[in-house]
Amino acid sequence: MKKINKLAAAVAIATISMSYSANASDTTVAVHGMIKSGTNWVADDGLRRGGHGLIGINEDGYFHAFGNEAVHKVQINPTVTYTGDDGVYARAEMIFSHENYDNDDWDVNKNAGGGFRRAVVYLGGFDWNPSTEFWGGKTKDAAGSIFTGSYDTGYVEDYGVGGGFQNMDISFAKWDLNIISFDTDNEPKTPNDAGVTNKKGAPTATGITTWLHGIADTGLDFYFRQVTNSDEKKAIEDNKAKTGFQTALVYNTPGFLWFGEGFSKIIVQHGKNAGAAPKLAGAHYGVDKGQYFNRFAIDGAWNISKDLSVLSMLFLQHDHYDQAANRDFIAASVRPSYQVSPHVNLQFEIAYEHANYNGKNVENKKGKKGNYDCIKLTFAPTFQLGQGIWGSPSIQPYVTYGRWNRKAADDGLFRGNGIYTTTSKANLLDTSTWIVGIQAQAYF
Repeated sequence: MKKINKLAAAVAIATISMSYSANASDTTVAVHGMIKSGTNWVADDGLRRGGHGLIGINEDGYFHAFGNEAVHKVQINPTVTYTGDDGVYARAEMIFSHENYDNDDWDVNKNAGGGFRRAVVYLGGFDWNPSTEFWGGKTKDAAGSIFTGSYDTGYVEDYGVGGGFQNMDISFAKWDLNIISFDTDNEPKTPNDAGVTNKKGAPTATGITTWLHGIADTGLDFYFRQVTNSDEKKAIEDNKAKTGFQTALVYNTPGFLWFGEGFSKIIVQHGKNAGAAPKLAGAHYGVDKGQYFNRFAIDGAWNISKDLSVLSMLFLQHDHYDQAANRDFIAASVRPSYQVSPHVNLQFEIAYEHANYNGKNVENKKGKKGNYDCIKLTFAPTFQLGQGIWGSPSIQPYVTYGRWNRKAADDGLFRGNGIYTTTSKANLLDTSTWIVGIQAQAYF
């Protein structure tokens, strides 16, 4: 991945230089970015550092992010645009991002997670199809933009290298087409003394994605993605899928579900084999042959008045693994936001998750069987310069209460299968916890 990062950055810089030498009639430079930094403590365990936080029972890493994370992220996005006399333009974009979960500098070189996430060049403004942009380089996989809410894999690394075009006018819709590959420097471990290789390297994953936006002015989008995992690293086990697909219909409703001011999306999605990975985008590997998922989601915001708005989300998913193992999953949340004064915004959230594992051999497959439940309540008085739920810059102290059922604690399903723990008793005796924390955010 490091080699790809360097190559993509070099391509972008070289293209900028060539564009500059072409004597473009107009050149503009813009810099945007974000700062997000915070931490949390477990209130019922002597204000011990909470680490990642994450109250939830979804093993795939999805979670209700609000009041439920402690992440540090700095992102700088410089953009240079050159426009020629004929209206054709070239836009070079880079994103440098530093991200980690530490609150000190002890391991800054080891765990910083920094690097170029975007190094891409766009060309557009052609008179034969003015809306079309061609692109090449390293950028974010468009598949990650299906969902706009906060229930998603946290900061998933879904940036790859490739090329394509977007917003091509084909009379009845706008068309995007791209091919993006994802690679890693991780290699399989060498054979042990018994001659057995630990196949834990990651293959190169390539996705070819096509989008149709605004079909016949109905608000309907169609998405299809074909996934191929090349196995030159011998990283894919025999029972794992090497190819697959993922498809979705996305309906952008008028206003918020037809009756209120705002926006909403209704999403129906299906994935099979390698396309059935839990991520919405990025590399899809480690998926069983024959695995599939069906997903339904509603995602949006209702602007009730000038001072009151509500984010809401419903997420339903059915997974079928090999050996006839099944999982049904439900997640839902309602997040009101009330502007009590020009610089104070009160935000609340009630969030719920339910998982049911069933079917033949489900215990052998996932180690879980039965019903699991979790509820999360968050209150966050937000002090901000801007107004509204996304007002920025802001300082947001919060308190979060989480409760899960006895079975989730006994079977170790709570908090991402034990990967994220905020208290030493998380998977043993407790069925509830309190988290207090603070987040600072700025978007510019």
